[in-house]
Amino acid sequence: MMIYLIFLTYILSELFDSQMDTIKFRPLQAWLQSEWYLRNNWGTKNWLLKVPFSFLNDGWHFIKGLRIVTINIIAALLLRQYLHINFILLVLGLYIVHGIIFETFYGRKL
Repeated sequence: MMIYLIFLTYILSELFDSQMDTIKFRPLQAWLQSEWYLRNNWGTKNWLLKVPFSFLNDGWHFIKGLRIVTINIIAALLLRQYLHINFILLVLGLYIVHGIIFETFYGRKL
């Protein structure tokens, strides 16, 4: 049963990935046609909307947040077998770790 849940979550993750590219490269074919969903006004936001709540900025970031959550769900399903931690806390923790790593290395050359 868990393998099916992982597989379905993976498919959902890839669906979100395709929607991110659709918003960026073919906005007229995006799921929603609202101004919020299609806009990109990243530079006008404060720190809260640029870092912890970036998924509220626009559709692309919202879908990216959903994609990260689906990937974290897969990781949490696999890790939960070894770590006896609440599933929701594990997904949230992985999301926070992802954000920290992203903010640390975004725009930096290795």
